[in-house]
Amino acid sequence: MAIQIKDPGVLAKKWSTRAQAAAPDFVAGADSPKVSPTGAAAAAGPTWQAAVQSPDALKRFQSHLAKAGDAAWAAGIKGKGAARYGQGVAAAMNKWQANTTPYLQVLASLTLPARGLRRSAQNIARVQAVDAALAAAKQSASG
Repeated sequence: MAIQIKDPGVLAKKWSTRAQAAAPDFVAGADSPKVSPTGAAAAAGPTWQAAVQSPDALKRFQSHLAKAGDAAWAAGIKGKGAARYGQGVAAAMNKWQANTTPYLQVLASLTLPARGLRRSAQNIARVQAVDAALAAAKQSASG
């Protein structure tokens, strides 16, 4: 006896409709999670590291990329990304400012050596001073 399967189009529509209706439950779950998502993710770190180093990980990764292809990537941008991009950037403005300000302050506080001729050691010293200051700020921020 064959297994009776509903039409995939009907199932897809049902999945989409029910998922959209579950948006309040999705938000409620974020408001009161049963476990800390950050803690659970951190605890799973060793498993993630082992998984990405497994012999098949690269093969699966490349296979999924080939399956999706550039067309799927572009379609995602055009179909939903374009409509969400502006509001996403606007919603992230304060976070961007908070994360960027310490580095801008480091740059503003630097006293760089004088500029030299193009490709001179003086100019490389300027680049090294910026690199060292930003690296120290990042190290300090990450603890």
